[in-house]
Amino acid sequence: MTATLISSSGTGPRVVAPVTASLTSRTHGKDRRQLGLLMLAASEFMVVLDASIVNIALPKIGSALHMSGGALAWIITAYVVAFGALLPFGGRIADLLGRR
Repeated sequence: MTATLISSSGTGPRVVAPVTASLTSRTHGKDRRQLGLLMLAASEFMVVLDASIVNIALPKIGSALHMSGGALAWIITAYVVAFGALLPFGGRIADLLGRR
């Protein structure tokens, strides 16, 4: 939507400057924020779901590999350490690629 600012001087009306009401830029910014929030919520859900799957599968892993309860704790520890180590790496990749 474009409006025109008109000034009337002694010789008659003349166009001073076009005024652009950018409704689309405001709604586009709101859509991007909502999309960002949706992506953050989905990724958090995936992290919780993944941790739950590992904990549910732990007894089956222990019986298949003939591990004791103490050794099963190391599986959780190794999983968390690997996840924590790859998280900054993924952040660095996102920084390098950036917003395109």
